[in-house]
Amino acid sequence: MGKTRNDEKKSIQDCVNEAKELFTKKEKTSCSDLLKMSQVDDLDNLFESIKSLVRKFGSSIKTAQIRNIYSKVQAAKTVTALKLLRPKLAYIAARQTNTEAKALVLFCEELIAQIAKDNNEQLESFKMFFESLVAYHKFYETLKEEK
Repeated sequence: MGKTRNDEKKSIQDCVNEAKELFTKKEKTSCSDLLKMSQVDDLDNLFESIKSLVRKFGSSIKTAQIRNIYSKVQAAKTVTALKLLRPKLAYIAARQTNTEAKALVLFCEELIAQIAKDNNEQLESFKMFFESLVAYHKFYETLKEEK
């Protein structure tokens, strides 16, 4: 029998949870570190986790889609403006045909949900995280093209 809609939702949530686990596997990082990057003691370890996230989930999303989200994230001047992107991210995730791509977008949407109202430090940290995600996505896409 084919997958039901609930099975698909579960597998997407499983992928989102797997993405979160990439940050807890390393003993000194967690997802919450992505929202306080300027305070993290071991940024190298955090960037390794971001690289792992992109390697695992990023190859299935197109550069144009990532850049589209990135431009919206960078344009957000307030936490409220960033939070208003959540429905757009849900729409972008729904349009993805690949579960990993959906999970990556929903992982970002969940991170935005965790940002405290009027916490500009978390806003700027999320922007730095997303800029890193775009950079590593481009890096791995270039490597894939060389093969």
